[in-house]
Amino acid sequence: MTSAYDATRLLMARSGVLLLLAMASVLAYLTRHSLAVANTTIQLELKINNEQFGYLYSAFSFGYMLFQIPGGWVGQKLGVRFVLPSMAILWSLMTFATAYVPTFAGLLVIRFLFGLAQAGLVPNQALAVRDWISDAGRGVSSAVMVVAMSVGSIASLSLTSQLLKKFPWRSIFIEYSFLGVAWALVFAVVYRATPDKVRWLRRDVNELSGGPTDSTDLSVPSPPSNEPLAAEELAPSRGAGIAAAPRPLSNWRLGVSLLGLSVQAMLKAAGYNLAVTFLPALLEYIHHVPPQQTGGHVTVALVLFIVGSMLGGGLLQWAFRMTGSKYISRSVIAAAMLAIAAVFTALAGYGETVTATAVLLAVGAFFSGLASAAPWVAVMDIGGRSTAVIMGFMNSFAALGGVLLSPLLGGLIDDIKDTEGDWSLVFLLHGAYYFVAAISWLFVDPNQSFESKARTTAV
Repeated sequence: MTSAYDATRLLMARSGVLLLLAMASVLAYLTRHSLAVANTTIQLELKINNEQFGYLYSAFSFGYMLFQIPGGWVGQKLGVRFVLPSMAILWSLMTFATAYVPTFAGLLVIRFLFGLAQAGLVPNQALAVRDWISDAGRGVSSAVMVVAMSVGSIASLSLTSQLLKKFPWRSIFIEYSFLGVAWALVFAVVYRATPDKVRWLRRDVNELSGGPTDSTDLSVPSPPSNEPLAAEELAPSRGAGIAAAPRPLSNWRLGVSLLGLSVQAMLKAAGYNLAVTFLPALLEYIHHVPPQQTGGHVTVALVLFIVGSMLGGGLLQWAFRMTGSKYISRSVIAAAMLAIAAVFTALAGYGETVTATAVLLAVGAFFSGLASAAPWVAVMDIGGRSTAVIMGFMNSFAALGGVLLSPLLGGLIDDIKDTEGDWSLVFLLHGAYYFVAAISWLFVDPNQSFESKARTTAV
């Protein structure tokens, strides 16, 4: 019989894994978005304009897009324990190299390689969450991953803007490069693929499953009535050792769901990217805010995105318990939240002060955050054991949005700046991105799966 102490140790181990995975996101986004804060400083030094800077964002997104699916596949073949530290070391090298780049062309190449290095992060995180966290905890666990990304963005925008007051931008990038290497060493030593691979947990997992387990079977039978925690809370369900027959892509409903996930990912990312790419520069141009203060204003939007994301995981689980419907608790909820985000993002273009613009964007970001856990959970529903590859497929479309839309946005900003045009067009455009993403969610059916055995357990 499993004691409450054993169950608590297993819960603590899972919490530790989530913390390590979340720290990877924090550090990845810290290094990724620091370029946005140093935007105008780098433009002056390298003599480039906003459209060219858009191509820097695009270069990162292009590399990020190319290696999403391969990054997920490599993670499934070689293991998260090897792949994630390797990527962290590679993106740290690119951060270090950024500090020494003398030309726009060199920076373009480095940003492309930077994107390649970070591409497999989200697919492998999703795989680790699926292997370590039960169905009952995946909504909140997915929200934790999204929150960590925004924490990294906030750290990047706020910390970098403060450091720029005292240090050259190149020195800041050098310091940032050491953080990823330190994380990689800790993760490689501590992480194991599944709970039954952790020696001090193996007895707990065996007892919870009623006998010995292997690395692929962590499902559990119904526990006795005096079991301290429900079985689905304590062990990830991985098909009970039954080989799942993959569903063919000719299943049109599955194909439509994948298309809907891909389109929403691309356009939701485009809406979010405004805050972490050109928004600091926009606030300078529109409201004449000095670059040392823009990070603080952008932080308002990212903080509310985090609050929304934290609540979003719980919202998914509550909606599923109330309705019993994966479609309502994932797709309908996400569509409604993104539609509201679209309205407030569009209205931000009419803010007459920097505070008004920041607040309206922040409210939009809050509702966008409420929808942020839905893609993770839907991918686990649909992908099953192919979660890493399917997450990579969806995330590659998110990156495609950066490839195609960042130069477009940079060119639009230059055109409005040169012609003294209407700045509200930028915010209306991003509101439209959110609205189309909302419509796309209505075509996503989380009940469609690559595994023939339907999963009916709660999030």
